[in-house]
Amino acid sequence: MIEDSVSQQTNQKQTINDSVALNSIIGEELLLQNAEGGGYNLTNAQVEEMIDQQLKLAGSNITELQQQAKAKGTNFDDLIDGYRKQIMIKRITGNILSEVNVSVTEQEKIQFYNDNKDQAIARGNNVSSYENLSLQIGQYLLIQKQQKVLADYINDLKQNASIQIFV
Repeated sequence: MIEDSVSQQTNQKQTINDSVALNSIIGEELLLQNAEGGGYNLTNAQVEEMIDQQLKLAGSNITELQQQAKAKGTNFDDLIDGYRKQIMIKRITGNILSEVNVSVTEQEKIQFYNDNKDQAIARGNNVSSYENLSLQIGQYLLIQKQQKVLADYINDLKQNASIQIFV
C-alpha cells in the first residue's frame, strides 16, 4: 500500500526524492489514523452519498461517475476510498487549525513586503504598492503559518508513533 502511494506521487512528474515522498506518506497515514481515532471516520457509502449530492448539483450523478471511472480503467472503490481519505484529512486538519489562533499582524505583512520589495527591485521587477498587495501578503503569510502548525502537529504524531519502514 505504501509502495503504491510512493509510486503514485513520483509518477506525477514531480521531482520528489524518496525521503520526501516517504515522509509525506507517513504524515498522511498518521493523520488518517488520528482522524479515525478521533471520530472523523467515514464509510465509503457515506462518501458516495456526499459525492452524489455534489454531482446532482452539477447535473450529474454517481452512476455517471462510475461509468467515467470504468471508461478510464479506474477502480471505482479505490476512487471513493481516495476521496474518503481526502475528506477525513481535510476535516481533521480543519479542526487542528480551528483550535489554534493563527493570525498575521500588520507589522509582519509590512516586513514581508519590505523584504521582498527590495529583492524584486534588485531583479528589475516592478513592484506594486503595499496597499495593493496587503491582502495577498496576509493570505500568503497565514497559509505559511497554518502549514507550520500542521507540520508541527504531524511531527508530534511521528514522535509518538512506532513507525516501521520495510524496504
